[in-house]
Amino acid sequence: MDHEDATRELRASYARLFACADGQRVLEDLERRGFGRACAFSADPWRAAFNAGRRSLWLHVRAMLDPLEPGR
Repeated sequence: MDHEDATRELRASYARLFACADGQRVLEDLERRGFGRACAFSADPWRAAFNAGRRSLWLHVRAMLDPLEPGR
């Protein structure tokens, strides 16, 4: 299996996982904890870095759930 096929398979796993009711509940929790709809800024640089890490993980999950563009 090449890298492209492995990535496609992993994305399909994300889609199946988050398609069920429990997955949707977990996805909503990740969105809240990962600053999906809130500002991650903090005046404390350590907290800001921590928040940025949470947001980065949330963005990764969302990117894995977005359909691939044709040809990708």
